[in-house]
Amino acid sequence: MPVQTKLHPVAVVLLLAVLGGCNATRPDQADASPEPVDSIGRMVDLGDGVAARGEPETALAIYERALAKAPTHRGALLGKGRALTDLGRHAEAERTLREARDRHPDSGLVLAAYARLLIGTGRAEIAVSELDNYLGTHPLGDDGLWNLKGLALDTLRRHADAEQAYAQGLARTPQSVSLRNNLAYSLILQGEYARAADVLQGLIDTEGGQPRHRQNLALAYGLAGNDRRAREVARVDLQGDAIERNLAYYQWLRELPSPTRYQALLRRP
Repeated sequence: MPVQTKLHPVAVVLLLAVLGGCNATRPDQADASPEPVDSIGRMVDLGDGVAARGEPETALAIYERALAKAPTHRGALLGKGRALTDLGRHAEAERTLREARDRHPDSGLVLAAYARLLIGTGRAEIAVSELDNYLGTHPLGDDGLWNLKGLALDTLRRHADAEQAYAQGLARTPQSVSLRNNLAYSLILQGEYARAADVLQGLIDTEGGQPRHRQNLALAYGLAGNDRRAREVARVDLQGDAIERNLAYYQWLRELPSPTRYQALLRRP
């Protein structure tokens, strides 16, 4: 079924300028000189904006137009790979992002998109290898790459290694919310409920936290058997019966055999 899109009039005008206009000039005139770099950049920026509005098919057409003019442009290759990923066209996305990685080996953004695709398609072990190769030659890699390495290792159930990856990222960016939250959940998977609660409580105390952080904190307290604290934390975002259902869920988890509880926590959204 064709994707239906609704664009602001200004975006429509811009899209026409990028995707259309073929009759305005003769083909030999249009191809007489390379497209200016800033023009390619504007195409990519437009594609990024369209993708951010949840219109990957339209964004893909823009990136492909940019690549027709500049086949190695990093932003266009990255955008195309992300758009194909969002469309579920994973084999094409992998080819595109691998090309982007090969052409732009120093780009952390490209590697991050490639690693996310690998993790999401069940190849976390390859993602770990790719991230290790990059971080070995780029020791100041940003916290997002260490976070992805931790997620990949957690996916492989190598939780102690994942904990180390999160810690290495936090050594560089101590206030990273995503690293702290994912470290805490990795600790929950290892049965380290008190340590997980300490990490999450510190996150909430310093950064304010979001509902998912408080939910993970309530989970850590609940799994540790501290229903009073679990109730206090859950009350921030929930009311009445919802709180009681969560407390009953924590009790149910506590009573499960460890392997079954672990599987339930892995499936938790």
